[in-house]
Amino acid sequence: MQIFLPDVTASGITMEPVKNANADARDLALLNAAAAGKIVEVQQLLRQGADAGAIMLDRNRRSALILAAAGGHVEVAKVLLSSGADVDYKDNAGLSALNWAALRRRNQVAAQLLLGNADVNTQDNKGVTPLLYAAGTHNIELLKLLVTEGAELEVESKANLMTPLLVTVETGDVETMLALLELGAKVDGPNHLGYTPLMAAAEGGKLEFVQLLLAGGADVNARDVDGMTALAFAQKNGYTQIETLLKLPPSDDASSPGL
Repeated sequence: MQIFLPDVTASGITMEPVKNANADARDLALLNAAAAGKIVEVQQLLRQGADAGAIMLDRNRRSALILAAAGGHVEVAKVLLSSGADVDYKDNAGLSALNWAALRRRNQVAAQLLLGNADVNTQDNKGVTPLLYAAGTHNIELLKLLVTEGAELEVESKANLMTPLLVTVETGDVETMLALLELGAKVDGPNHLGYTPLMAAAEGGKLEFVQLLLAGGADVNARDVDGMTALAFAQKNGYTQIETLLKLPPSDDASSPGL
């Protein structure tokens, strides 16, 4: 099985001046100011009647709040929220301000958005949540905050079949994997095809992950929808060291530091 990572490049967000002849001049100015983090200008424009929920009238249709979140402008986000901006508004890619904050590692903005009752489990058009983006960008601080606010640890992206733990195996991020397990992620949590983190580690030849997952109690005998086990994946790709490890009888002491 080939599993792809979430799109963590955040390409496409623009900080260029917004131009649209059909939009209100104050709203256009607000969008530009929000993108640039010009808090005083944002406040002045709001007092003059600019719409806190102003949206770019282009193919992306990003809001002033999204532009502020992507740029990491905490005070601008705070002012927009207090002025009535829709915290859960999504652009044409389905990303809300919270998803953009997670994508860009804007933790302070994310915290502000959560204070504004942002949907912690919001999904973009690819089914990627803020938690998945945090896992894919090695953002343990944000992971902890999101879980505290009720983020689902076993969520699966519909576009790439990734769960947070599968993301960490794919990226080779041991530290984030351990953090997710400590936060309560299921060591055998599969995607809807039954593909588990242990299978992913075995298929990718990632010995350290196999060792850590086994120490955490991962089920060697779990099978995906095609009947494949972690051992079968390791054998298929010729990872003999992992094969040997998976064939060993379970240890009486399944504990390991950090698990």
